[in-house]
Amino acid sequence: MAGVGFALRRLSDKPDLGGAAQAYLHATVITSGPWLMTIASLAGITFLSEGQVDASDSLAFRTILIYSFCLSLCLSGGPTMAAARMIADMIFARRLGEASSLIVSLYAVALGGSLLVAVPLFLLIADLPATSGLAAVVNFGLVAAVWAGATFVTALKDYWTITAAFGIGMALALGCAVGLGGVWHLDGLIWGFNIGMGAIAFTLLGRILAEYPSDIRNMGNIAGRFRPLWPYLAIGALHNLAAWSDKWVMWFAPEAQGAIGLAYYAHYDGAMFAAYLTMIPALAAFTLHVETSFFERYRRFYDDIADHAALPEIRRAHGDLMSTLFSGLRNLIVLQAAVAAVALLAAPTIIELLTMDYRQVGMFRFGVLGAAFHCLVVVATILLSYFDLRWDNLKLQAFFLTANVVGAVGSLLSGFAFYGYGYFLASAATALFGLWLVYRRVGKLPFVTFIANNPALRAHAHKVK
Repeated sequence: MAGVGFALRRLSDKPDLGGAAQAYLHATVITSGPWLMTIASLAGITFLSEGQVDASDSLAFRTILIYSFCLSLCLSGGPTMAAARMIADMIFARRLGEASSLIVSLYAVALGGSLLVAVPLFLLIADLPATSGLAAVVNFGLVAAVWAGATFVTALKDYWTITAAFGIGMALALGCAVGLGGVWHLDGLIWGFNIGMGAIAFTLLGRILAEYPSDIRNMGNIAGRFRPLWPYLAIGALHNLAAWSDKWVMWFAPEAQGAIGLAYYAHYDGAMFAAYLTMIPALAAFTLHVETSFFERYRRFYDDIADHAALPEIRRAHGDLMSTLFSGLRNLIVLQAAVAAVALLAAPTIIELLTMDYRQVGMFRFGVLGAAFHCLVVVATILLSYFDLRWDNLKLQAFFLTANVVGAVGSLLSGFAFYGYGYFLASAATALFGLWLVYRRVGKLPFVTFIANNPALRAHAHKVK
């Protein structure tokens, strides 16, 4: 009983695990918004600049943006998830004086990593004029700064600032890219888009400077605090790599048309991005559910343990938690299934509205099916984060990455008719695996709390070894 008592005492000063998972959840939903606005902006730029900008410049512009978004997301996935966990712990422990050091560190990592990747990519590898390459490097850095800034603003739950920043910034990007593109062609398109992205990045930074205290005297402690959070670095990186891995494989399809010396398959990427938008309603609904019913049951369960409640009360709280969890999952599945069914039936109309090619209908439909299961993968990731089941989460992301690569290669070898089928199968398999992990662990949460995650027992096992 001594070990259990130690675990109970630790609950009072235990880091806010729910806050970390909520930060990840908010970041997941918020980054869906940018995709929606970015896709809309790209479609608008393509449509409005037709006849004013050469088709090759338009394709080069889209290629630059795809590389900037995908590589910056993959580079920032790990650091932003670990930073989300750290800022949640700081808010919970009322140690916001240390937040400035974390903010400076994350921006330094994001912008430093951007330079290391973007400079050789756009100035040495890509077939771009020097002026366009410089504009592309700036674009890469601005996108990375947006991901870093969104991490800290979402921790404040200031959704209005993020929504307004992206809405106004993307509208500005659309107008400036079309206006400048007609005069300076590719350079004008990129710099015009950079103006909008810069507006978003500096708006988020301004909000951060206004809300967080300015004190960077703890810079030396940040590296030490990151060290025990390395599983979060791996989880965030693997999750974003898994989501993009099928695109990278399909960039080498026979039908792919590269641009500026870089591999790229516009038809496949466009179909998948459009399919991803079908996840937004279900994820938004799940966010509301997590922040209300589920979080209340989650807190009640751990509060009962901290208050030394009797075992029947703890089991009752656990039963309420499980009931609320399954209710939320059921509602999410029903909503996602309804949205997917409408998208599948209306696929030709959606393709036409988005000014896409009819050859993308099959890929879009497979993408919609895959996105329905991908949504469950995101939810499983969030739930595993809630209970600090980092090793199960790591297994889930590694499985998703492996399955998506294998599925994409299988689709590529099977021919054009199966493009997107691999992503669908990989998402379905990963969703089932993720929900099984959640059920297996959360179903025996009292055991996980008192035994598996008991710091006293882990310390004792380490001493025995």
